[in-house]
Amino acid sequence: MHALSNETLVKALETNEIIKHEAVAKAMLHCERRRYCLSYSSNARDEDGREGNEERLWYRDRPLPIGFNATISAPHMHALCLNFAYEHFLKNSNCYSSSRRRTSKEEEDDDDDDDEEEITILDIGCGSGYLLGCFSALIPNKKTKVIGIEHIEELVDRAIENLIKDKKKDLLDRGLIEVIKGDGRDGYEKGSRKYDLIHVGACAKELPQKLIDQLKAPGRLIIPCVKNNSEDNTDDDEDPNNRSQSLLVVDKHENGTIVVKNEMDVMHVPLTDEKRQLVLN
Repeated sequence: MHALSNETLVKALETNEIIKHEAVAKAMLHCERRRYCLSYSSNARDEDGREGNEERLWYRDRPLPIGFNATISAPHMHALCLNFAYEHFLKNSNCYSSSRRRTSKEEEDDDDDDDEEEITILDIGCGSGYLLGCFSALIPNKKTKVIGIEHIEELVDRAIENLIKDKKKDLLDRGLIEVIKGDGRDGYEKGSRKYDLIHVGACAKELPQKLIDQLKAPGRLIIPCVKNNSEDNTDDDEDPNNRSQSLLVVDKHENGTIVVKNEMDVMHVPLTDEKRQLVLN
């Protein structure tokens, strides 16, 4: 898939039925992918050794390095994760309807705590900041708080710079997008806040219970995870490329029941600590 602009990239993803929902297409159009990629020199070469230009790299359906052994995922992976996110809100639309009757406690909380948003999303390993912008635009007409957590300070700064370049400064200033430095492997606990959606952009060795605990009910966790039955698993979490991985969609239902679905095979960088990430090969 070789597109020459953000618009033609999104159109190609729709044509190939990777984008399943108009809301996902609009969210990806809302975020100009090239503003979240490193600048490539005019003599950059593609994987076949041919000289390329920036646009060919920005809009190709492939992951790109953003520094510090991190990448911005391929566009099709962003689209798939946004599909899964949007479908959670569709399936539980009664919980997010502005017309539903609000309890007196909810109204009191709105008056007392302006930080409590109707929709809260956590993006772990937010990297370039691209999905923060997409998540903020995914649910039209709903006030959404999106928190990105990244353990490398330079990537935190870069994500904020990217969002500003992509005309998201107002969302940052209003606190509707927040990028923080921290180890996201245990999520991000702030008071009693829980999340409607948690997305993890790196592969975990096992399904983290702490992230499930931080979901609302209903809530959804989207996370790549090492396959439990993989014969090539080792204790070396610096080398995920030799492991089989699955993209898991974990739903916490209103009654607290947890349902885990294996959606597809994937390949992601590992969910690890800052020190180990900086020495990955």
